[in-house]
Amino acid sequence: MAHRPVRSPEGARAGPGLGLRAVCVRESDGCLLTAGSGGCINEWDLNAGDLTISSLKSTHKLPKSFQSEEPHNIVAMDWERGSSTFIVGTSKSEIWEVDQSPEIVMAGHSGDLYHVSWHPKRPSLFASACESMKV
Repeated sequence: MAHRPVRSPEGARAGPGLGLRAVCVRESDGCLLTAGSGGCINEWDLNAGDLTISSLKSTHKLPKSFQSEEPHNIVAMDWERGSSTFIVGTSKSEIWEVDQSPEIVMAGHSGDLYHVSWHPKRPSLFASACESMKV
């Protein structure tokens, strides 16, 4: 896939104080995930040409957790290879598996979460990294 400049999707708004925090591309079919501090993950079709509101394929919203009524601040995400499932990490150090029914699969890093990544060959394994220098 050729790299080209991308602008904010026409008509898309994160809302007051809500910003884009994480992006991830699934090259096999040209899908782009965007997420931020509002707890929403948007899936875009890059094959549609310019990013406009019409290229928005779907939106996923993480349910509120028992820890807080605040929306989740999504800071990292990655696709599971060969699947429509993805994982997201939040600023509360929760890691969610997002498919038809999003659920927390891990919580407990003692510092800010920086990155999550699926293992390229073992679909049931992922790694996360955080400020406390733990993986």
